[in-house]
Amino acid sequence: MILTEIEKIDSLVEEVLGYESCFIRVDRNDYEAVKRGSATLKAVSIRGRSVDKPLLAKLDAELEQAGRADVGRIFLSIGCSSVDDVSYDDAMSVLKVIEKGSEHPNLVWGIGEDATCNANEVRITLVLGYDK
Repeated sequence: MILTEIEKIDSLVEEVLGYESCFIRVDRNDYEAVKRGSATLKAVSIRGRSVDKPLLAKLDAELEQAGRADVGRIFLSIGCSSVDDVSYDDAMSVLKVIEKGSEHPNLVWGIGEDATCNANEVRITLVLGYDK
């Protein structure tokens, strides 16, 4: 799902800013920095059973459809039922997919516990900022 309306993107970000326990926390200032430094925004949100090949392929396809080449800033939140569900290697796999085909965008990211995720479920939320 790709969102382009600012109100819907803001609402999506509000959901991920509410994570209680975080391994790495993203906050409103991180999001506002991406928003301020970008001419346009798009958001992508996907869910999967874990950070596995099907989820990474889905993320890759969504990023292609959104237009990853011109992205200058990225806000990334990985939500899960427990921060123990996402390993360092899992996070690096997500980051590798995001950076594929891009010109090394400025990236802020975090991992937190999402009450809407079932056991071993992962939710990846991205806000893509396109340069002015």
